[in-house]
Amino acid sequence: MKIFLDASPEERAQRRMLQLQDNGFNVNFDRLLAEIKERDDRDRNRAIAPLVAAGDALVLDSTEMSIDQVIEKALQYARDKLGITA
Repeated sequence: MKIFLDASPEERAQRRMLQLQDNGFNVNFDRLLAEIKERDDRDRNRAIAPLVAAGDALVLDSTEMSIDQVIEKALQYARDKLGITA
């Protein structure tokens, strides 16, 4: 069972900014967003082991989802893959 968890760069930057602020760091959203986009580009286009979803993976876009929703979606996917009904 494979799950490729993703979210928009904007959402990931927002989440990261809140995490850093909670730890006492002063961060700039636009700079953080640019860094995330640059990293995404590097990771997806590197020659060795580029970051891409496996063909048989569930691509789970968590942009508009809470943590609880992501967990429930992943658990439901696991139940379906394993044939568990409950």
